[in-house]
Amino acid sequence: MKDQIIKDIFFKLLINVFIWSSLPMYSLTYRDTIPLDPGIRYGRLPNGLTYYIKSINTASKEIDMRLIVKAGFNQEDPDQYEFAHFMEHIALKAGKHISTRMLYGSELFNQLGIKPNAINALTSGEYTEFRFILPNHNHKAQTVSFRLFRDIIWDLEFKPIYIDSERSPFLDESEFRGGKTSVTSMNHILDSRLMGCGGKFPKDYAHHINTFEHKRLIRFYNDWYRPDLMALVIMGNIKDINGLENEIKKKFSASKTIKKPRPRLDCNESYLNGDMRFVRLEREILPQENITEPVFLRLYMRENKKKERGTIKGLKNGLKRDLFIKMLNARYTQMQWSYNNHFDIYSEFSEYPSAFKINICAYGNQERLAVIEALKTLKQVKAYGFTNTEFNKTKTDLFESLKKSDTTAVSYWREEFRNHFVYGKGLPQNKIGLLKKILNNLTLEEVNNFFKDRINKTPEDIGLIAPTANMALSYTEKTIRNWFFEADTSKTIPYTDPIIPSTLMDPIKVSGLKCCDYKEGTTDIPGIKKYLLSNGVKLIFNSFKPAPDILGGSESVIFKGFVSNGASCFSKKDYFSAINAPGIIKNSGVGGKDKFDIERYLSNQGFKQYVTPYIGYKESGIRGSTTTTLKDLETALQLTYLYITAPNYNELAYEDWKMSAPKRYLNDLVQDDLITTVKNVLNDSLFLPKGSKRMEGVGHTDMRLAYSIYNKLFGNVQDFTFLFSGNFQEEELLLLCRKYLGNIPNTTEHVECEQGLKTQEDIPEAPFIKIFPARKNIHNVRVRMVYVTPLDKISLDWKEKTKLMLLSRFLEYSFLKHLRKNSEKGGPYVAFVSNDNNDGVSGYNKFSIDFGCSPEDVDRLVMESKQIIENLKKSPSTEIKLFKAVKKRLMPVSDIETNKEMLEKMYLHYKYGYPWVGISDVRDYMGSLSLKDLQESAQKWLISEPFEFKMVPPE
Repeated sequence: MKDQIIKDIFFKLLINVFIWSSLPMYSLTYRDTIPLDPGIRYGRLPNGLTYYIKSINTASKEIDMRLIVKAGFNQEDPDQYEFAHFMEHIALKAGKHISTRMLYGSELFNQLGIKPNAINALTSGEYTEFRFILPNHNHKAQTVSFRLFRDIIWDLEFKPIYIDSERSPFLDESEFRGGKTSVTSMNHILDSRLMGCGGKFPKDYAHHINTFEHKRLIRFYNDWYRPDLMALVIMGNIKDINGLENEIKKKFSASKTIKKPRPRLDCNESYLNGDMRFVRLEREILPQENITEPVFLRLYMRENKKKERGTIKGLKNGLKRDLFIKMLNARYTQMQWSYNNHFDIYSEFSEYPSAFKINICAYGNQERLAVIEALKTLKQVKAYGFTNTEFNKTKTDLFESLKKSDTTAVSYWREEFRNHFVYGKGLPQNKIGLLKKILNNLTLEEVNNFFKDRINKTPEDIGLIAPTANMALSYTEKTIRNWFFEADTSKTIPYTDPIIPSTLMDPIKVSGLKCCDYKEGTTDIPGIKKYLLSNGVKLIFNSFKPAPDILGGSESVIFKGFVSNGASCFSKKDYFSAINAPGIIKNSGVGGKDKFDIERYLSNQGFKQYVTPYIGYKESGIRGSTTTTLKDLETALQLTYLYITAPNYNELAYEDWKMSAPKRYLNDLVQDDLITTVKNVLNDSLFLPKGSKRMEGVGHTDMRLAYSIYNKLFGNVQDFTFLFSGNFQEEELLLLCRKYLGNIPNTTEHVECEQGLKTQEDIPEAPFIKIFPARKNIHNVRVRMVYVTPLDKISLDWKEKTKLMLLSRFLEYSFLKHLRKNSEKGGPYVAFVSNDNNDGVSGYNKFSIDFGCSPEDVDRLVMESKQIIENLKKSPSTEIKLFKAVKKRLMPVSDIETNKEMLEKMYLHYKYGYPWVGISDVRDYMGSLSLKDLQESAQKWLISEPFEFKMVPPE
């Protein structure tokens, strides 16, 4: 045994020597600036413009081109509130030669294969970034992208029509993202007020945007859109770097005459040297919202020590900061893991303002408790430091995260170049390897000592955001600082690591579960395997290597178990008890462990996926996602077993579920209420209510009844079908299914649904207009137009569904083109087009168009939207270029489905009998479609007048 240990140590040392010897040797001192990665072609032109070129060995032919401008919200003058963002809009619209107006039907863009979503931009506190994605690296496409960026630098045309027509979509975007009273917007205002930088928030935001003078926007552009504050970034599979660099020098070396260049503002300088600050902001909301809206507190501890950017020390300190934040937030999470504790706390390091920041969201007047607990935890860390258990786990997690960094991905380099140019962060050769080496050598003592000097005893600055009429608006700075004193004078005791369950299920119980008998079924679909377990559970496997997606691609397995019974099996008064039952049980836990113990166990095991039960109108089941490892697969199936056989009955957890309902159901109140109203008016029984209706349903939910319904729906397991899709070993998964799913007993008889709720929709005979007020303080009108078509005389096969999908996307771009980009009066920021037929179950197809706009523009935009549809139905020839562009955008590229696509395909086939159609069939069919086919589809599905729903601002 001793010899084996020595061999293991020697082997690990050998591996370390191999890894670290492959890293570049840095002869510079600890504080010297690290040389830039020589694999990056980097330069600075005589006019000050910086450029980065990075050739990435990737299968994609796309070239990612970006122009970064060191001008964001923090560079605004007091009279220029939101001008950084407005300038982003104008820069893409007002180019003399190239602009986003060309994306929707330009022959040039069609020839080059430039997609309608190829050009985009974003604005932040310190920068604005413009993006142009080229389909491949050909000289003509490159010339077009260079021309766009050159227009932004030298050739923008500030025509009044360009500026004035963008005011309406700009305001609609603000509403679309939550409005100026959203938490994101209020946080931005708060940080700006604390730093003393950026535009001053106007009393009437809409009036400010609608009436500002053009010259103020032009002043912002002239001050900050200069080559010396810009960087050109080009990434992708670039073959000729020298030729590209020469082209950059040729096209971007022109000077830009600026009489008196303004020095770029350093917002942190005045902040760090200023007096302590207290900022209190009121979120203007409706009275009925007040009972459900939280209070936000922001506590700032200034970072007065200079950050050693671009050095080895800077990289090391960055890792210390990452470790500290992760460990502290883990403690905050553990502290919050108890029922009826209604506040959330997380910490972060902020660049602007330069501070360590504690963010608090408190419900039910728990602000004082939350502040005291947050600072007591921080005091505990300063007094005793973190434990070895915390440090080792966090260090391992961070190391694993670094190992997974994909240095062949454009997203990795995009972030690195932005950080290097805007914030001066180091970008050395083999940065990931260097970070892993530094992290490997970091000690707990170094991390604990690093922050004892850097974080102050109490916060210097306080930010408070509270809703209208909330008592928190009466809090004074003295009141909150007294809470600081309470925390500081409280007794501090060492931290005790939480007790983490060693198993999810009782080991004796697990060992007693024997693999059940099964029968293998037959199927004519290649790759599909069917099994019937002895308890009646049906299994359908599709083991394949899926295309990458957000669920993990080839390393993921997703599954769905379902039964064709749901809330419709019960009476109307039991409806909310039925649909809310899974959430109540999820909050209570399973197998005798509450949800917090389950979270601790899963976190400790590294299980970052999910397993969750659901109850719909006509279906119930369990959805899950896991990795392909045997350990995670078993964990997922154990959770499935427990959700069906051993849900906890916990009254305390039920009260907690009720108290936390606003956080679940009122996050997107405007859109959720709009959709729910539409669905209710059109009698869509399959739709589960959202927003206010779902919140009202909490009061109509009975705990005992919810458990009774849940047990009835999940107790007859022989009616369940489980679908599995992903890159798994069939034999291993079958053994696990036989052990866990095969041992779920049938505890109830078949649930009869004859006496339940209605199952068919009853659509009103004639279209009408419904106007109703929002239950949230909005300024724009939200519009939904719905075209309803019966399915009794129209076949809805996969080809028709393909055409409907193409029609939806085509109309989205068409609305954007005509209502916004080419409109002299302006239109919505974006229009969404969706198609819903509930897989044919409801008997109707509903084609919906959603957008937002100012009240005075509603009638005009509804009329123009109808006209766009009529033009498509009657004479679409003018849209041939847009049609080609959209079709190319939607054409499947890969011959392999993602996991999500495959599971959906399996579900539709095995539940509804949809034909099994391959991607190549879809691609061939879509390729054959013409504009005339789209016209016929519009004539078929958009034949009548639409129902019109308008959610207007409240009185």
